[in-house]
Amino acid sequence: MIRYRDLTEEQKALICNGCGPKGGWVPVPEFFMHADCDHHDFNYWIGHTILDRLKADLQFYKEARHDAGWNPLKLTLALAYFLAVRTCGAVCFHYAEKERDEEDLALAMRDLAPAEKEL
Repeated sequence: MIRYRDLTEEQKALICNGCGPKGGWVPVPEFFMHADCDHHDFNYWIGHTILDRLKADLQFYKEARHDAGWNPLKLTLALAYFLAVRTCGAVCFHYAEKERDEEDLALAMRDLAPAEKEL
């Protein structure tokens, strides 16, 4: 089982991009939630079922609320971002027969590496 906290910086760069869809054409302001969004990206990359997506979204909301503290504006932003991922996030979630694992991560890292030149 892969855990977000065990990823290298290179692996995080492959999987996570902060708030908004990876490769999205409209930049999404991150405010105070960059780390929360990265963790959410990781959970979406792991993927699996509809319930796993809900769990990822609820975890994101819990972390964002925690980071917001008692600031009403930040709490409102956390709710707005949660509603956005619930409404629009399905296209970015990895629905699959099983969660991605260490082997999938190794393959993704290998595919990222430049092709070796033949002599």
